[in-house]
Amino acid sequence: MRIRIVYDLQTPITKAVMDWKKCFTAGQQSLTLEQLEWRLSQADSIGENKEEYLKAISEIKKRNER
Repeated sequence: MRIRIVYDLQTPITKAVMDWKKCFTAGQQSLTLEQLEWRLSQADSIGENKEEYLKAISEIKKRNER
């Protein structure tokens, strides 16, 4: 997982770049904090790993505190 900052009309937005290794559709996605929190809330129903979302959320929050 990588954390990067993108810009939307002069406003910095921090995103986590998530990699899915065993996936045929999207191998990599950039997600905002809000998107990560929503996906975490849906992780059980969509069969995804909550741990990875928690790590990404934690990293974005650390970056935003700086």
